[in-house]
Amino acid sequence: LTGLDDASVGRLQQQAEQMSQTMDETGLRVTQSASEIMEAYKLVGSAKPELLAVKEDLNKVTIEAIRLSQAAGIDLNQAVTAVTTSMNQFGASANETDRYVNVLAAGSKVGAVAVENINEAVLKSGVAASQAGLKIEELVGAIETIGERGLQGGDAGTGLKNVFLTLSQGADDTNPKIVGMQQALENLKAKNLSTAEMVQMFGKNAYNVASILVDSTDAFAISRSEERRVGKECRS
Repeated sequence: LTGLDDASVGRLQQQAEQMSQTMDETGLRVTQSASEIMEAYKLVGSAKPELLAVKEDLNKVTIEAIRLSQAAGIDLNQAVTAVTTSMNQFGASANETDRYVNVLAAGSKVGAVAVENINEAVLKSGVAASQAGLKIEELVGAIETIGERGLQGGDAGTGLKNVFLTLSQGADDTNPKIVGMQQALENLKAKNLSTAEMVQMFGKNAYNVASILVDSTDAFAISRSEERRVGKECRS
């Protein structure tokens, strides 16, 4: 399934057995069995095949997925999916894994949206967010901001994607790639557009998402900073 030879699989098996019995250098006590860790290796390798060429990177991403599963109280398979999905959407390398785990754990801990729903939204909107110049912290902040108003999962992600694409193709003062997402929302809010103008700009499907973000610029700023602060606390 992974394309690895028997020797490589054997080394991973030994590593999994060791991980299941000891604490890693960061103080993480792994509670999963060796077979569960091997399954996580397979899932990570399938989602990010480039990691199969560098076993240290494969192990690093897997350990961070385990950390997320424990911090967020979710199944390891769900954690692997959430981590690899967000990293793939932004083209992140293995060296950035802990940052992505921090953000996802923080969103689950202090926000209104659980990791599983964050993952669904990221899957729909991640590429558009990245192309619009947003960082993962800003995307999760936006997901949490609209999530507090009941918009979650794939519907939230689709709405955010449409908002990011619309802003990126519009005027410079509301283009997040030029002025940043926070400033783009503040500039859009200052325009004081009517409901009809907002619908014309974003379309009926993305209107709700755009309106919530514009009305919640302060909440977006707070949520974005909370992803950074609480993420570090979750890791420690």
